[in-house]
Amino acid sequence: MDEHPLISFRDGAAGRRPALMGTRLDVWQVVETVRQNENSSSEAADYLRLPVSHVDACLAYYVDYQDEVDGWIAREHAAVEQAETRAIVANNVGDFMPLVQEALQTGSGFSGVIFTSDRSLPRSPNTIGTFVKLLDDLLKRLPADDGLNGQIHLLAP
Repeated sequence: MDEHPLISFRDGAAGRRPALMGTRLDVWQVVETVRQNENSSSEAADYLRLPVSHVDACLAYYVDYQDEVDGWIAREHAAVEQAETRAIVANNVGDFMPLVQEALQTGSGFSGVIFTSDRSLPRSPNTIGTFVKLLDDLLKRLPADDGLNGQIHLLAP
């Protein structure tokens, strides 16, 4: 790929995914690491033991193909949540609903999804208390510990 020379592609069971050449890292993993390091390329590079230019190459790919990379991130989060039987709390309906539909069609099931809206319930330090109260209220209404299993809920004030 001429415009992204450090990005290659790997084929796997879930399809073709972009990866950082010369490493075992997928682009989505580098992007998630940047997010977990306060959006700092240099901190992510230190953590991953990569040159900053390699992290920046992944971010440049992400800028050009955000939907694709976000889809991989959502897919990986969904797989972890399902394996750990935890529900997902997400604000990106567009990435998670296709995964829910796929789980329903294949019969693999899902551990539950709780959607939020950035408009009615923005994520910030000021709304943590509201999130906790709304989640607590939702969980109290459910009949059992696995009451979210296979369900979709909207969390709203």
